[in-house]
Amino acid sequence: MTLAGGGWLPIYGGEAVRVGGDVVGRLRSAAFGYTVGRTLGTVYLPATVGEGTPVEVDVFDRREAGTVGADVLHDPTGARMRA
Repeated sequence: MTLAGGGWLPIYGGEAVRVGGDVVGRLRSAAFGYTVGRTLGTVYLPATVGEGTPVEVDVFDRREAGTVGADVLHDPTGARMRA
């Protein structure tokens, strides 16, 4: 999943992931993705939660918006590295 708003967020794993206000999973790991310019997280979600679904992650005293992304975010042609 990718978190909205660009930039680094202080998350490391274990934070609750919500869909429609209900907790549906917990982050397994998270880090800043330099090639996509956003914080990325890995989470196991129910099969009913598909790509593009909006989610929220509990980050300390607030919730950060995010989106369920593709299994792998990568640049197969390397175009971003050459830009």
